[in-house]
Amino acid sequence: IVSLYERAISECPTVETLWASYMKFLSEEFLSTRDELKKGKQNPQDLQQQQSRIEHGLLSASRRSIRNCPYSSALFEKRMTTIGLVSINLEPDDISAVIKEAIELGFLTSNKEAMLHLRLVAIHVVKRRLLSLISLRSTGKDFDEDEAMNITATKKQKSPKSSVMYQQLDPSVIEEVKDLIEDIRDMYDEAENYLFKSHATWVEGKVTFWKHRATIEAYVLCPITKNDANDDMTDVNRSELQDKEAIRCFEKLVKAEKPSNPDSWMDYIRYVSSSHVHSFGGDNIFSQLP
Repeated sequence: IVSLYERAISECPTVETLWASYMKFLSEEFLSTRDELKKGKQNPQDLQQQQSRIEHGLLSASRRSIRNCPYSSALFEKRMTTIGLVSINLEPDDISAVIKEAIELGFLTSNKEAMLHLRLVAIHVVKRRLLSLISLRSTGKDFDEDEAMNITATKKQKSPKSSVMYQQLDPSVIEEVKDLIEDIRDMYDEAENYLFKSHATWVEGKVTFWKHRATIEAYVLCPITKNDANDDMTDVNRSELQDKEAIRCFEKLVKAEKPSNPDSWMDYIRYVSSSHVHSFGGDNIFSQLP
């Protein structure tokens, strides 16, 4: 099948859907081989060699796809998710390099929606690495995004009853977690500076951006940072500092929407009701209530 795909793309190298189909096939093969390795039912050495070949082919295909179809936002997205899929120790700079390449090639820079989407996908890939790292090192199990978001659950399905043993994270893992959180926030800052200096009046883009950032700050970055006991701050001070960052993002969100969207206000209120923001001073909408 691989040879058939290779022949097809050699004859039609600018057909976006062909590249997408090829990488979908390779991704499924990679995941299947990885699952077989975890089960340990076959010769591990043979499976590792097979996985290595698939990984090389997948990375090569994703790299060639954007070279031949530099106008395709979907293929740039696939390139980033591929790097996230196969990387044991993901470097956020490798993901940022894909965004930089898209900018340098110039085919997508006039498409503000595509550029915003790609930057949010880049953040998602790094966030996935952050959650996977914490899950693997604390429970021995990888982070299951569908399960966490309850996407695939139905009324007939029941969660298996099993106990999870949590382990304390090693200092080296804690440092990597801190670095990834800092990287994610830097990526948000870069996206904000790049997009909204060029598109200052783009309301829809600002709403999408701030909704995304507020959600990730409130329910991913802030909770992780609040539980970091390896600094000199008290629990209260640490919690308040992180809550303020989430509140800042929610403030940006509700102020960006014109007219105001009740769903965003409900998200804001829901977060506030479960946080320590009521103890804050400062300039936010809740500090002005009687």
